[in-house]
Amino acid sequence: MNVFDLPGPEFLQFYIAFSAAIGLAAWVFLWAVSRGGGRLPPLLTDPFQIAWLRGGPLEAARIAVVSLVDRGLLQVAAARMTATSQRPGGLHPIESAVLANCFNTGGDAAKVMSAASVRAACRAASQPLIRQGLAPSDEAQRQRVGVAALAGLAVVGVGLAKLVLAIQRGRSSVGFLIVLMLVAAAFFFWVGWPRWRTGQGKRMLADLRRLLSGRKSGIRGKPKTSELMLFAAAFGLTGLAGYAELQQAYAGTRPQTSGLSCGSSSCGSSSSGCGGGGGCGGCGSS
Repeated sequence: MNVFDLPGPEFLQFYIAFSAAIGLAAWVFLWAVSRGGGRLPPLLTDPFQIAWLRGGPLEAARIAVVSLVDRGLLQVAAARMTATSQRPGGLHPIESAVLANCFNTGGDAAKVMSAASVRAACRAASQPLIRQGLAPSDEAQRQRVGVAALAGLAVVGVGLAKLVLAIQRGRSSVGFLIVLMLVAAAFFFWVGWPRWRTGQGKRMLADLRRLLSGRKSGIRGKPKTSELMLFAAAFGLTGLAGYAELQQAYAGTRPQTSGLSCGSSSCGSSSSGCGGGGGCGGCGSS
C-alpha cells in the first residue's frame, strides 16, 4: 500500500511514528558512538582544558581573561579590555594571545575574543582532550552532522512529498503536517549540532565538579589565581561567586560576532550557549 495515498489522519499517524523511529535511531546511534568506554583518564588539572570541556573555545578564552584580571595584567570594563603589562613571560598561549590582541585591536572585547590567534590557541588546548576521548574529533563532528542531515532529509522529505501531493489534490488541511515537519527539522538540527564533549568528557566534568565543589567550601581567605581559574573553568560565572570584579570581567567577554561561537571544533572556535555562560558546547554529548 502506498503510504502517500493514506487519508490525512492515518498519514499523520504514520508520519509521527516514522519520524519518531528515525529520530530515535539517529539519536541512539550518535549517543552510542560518542559514549566511549573503558576507564576515564586521570582528572584534568588544566583550567583551559576544563573550560573547553564545559563550553568550548569561548570558555577557554574567558578563563584566560579571568586569570589576567586576577593577576592585575588586564582590566575589563564596558566591553573594553585594557592591558596593564607588556606581555610578561610565563603566560599560557591563550593568555598571551588575549593580551597581545588587546594592543592589536584597540581593546575591543569582541574583537579580542574572536581574533585568529586566540582561536588558534584555544584550538590547541582542545587537542589533548580529543586524544583522550573526552572531546569529539573533527571526523566525529562531521559524522554527527551527516547522520542528522540524512535522517532529517528522510523525515522532512516524506512530509514534503505528502504536502505536494495534498496540494495537487486540492486538500487544504495541511497545517498540522507543516507543524510536524518544522518540529522534525528543529529536532534534527539539535541532534546535529556539534558537542564539546563525549560521554567520557561528560563524566569527567561531573567528577571535576564534585571534587572542586568540596574543595571550594574548605578554602579560607582569598583563593590563589590557579584555584579561581579551576572554579571558573568548572562552574562558569557561579564559580566566581564573591568576586565581583572577576565576575564582571568574565561576563564582559562574550563576543558580539560569531568568532568563538561557531559551534564546531573543526573551526577552532565556537558556542554553544550552554554550560555555564558561554559557547554552545555545554549542550552535552548525546
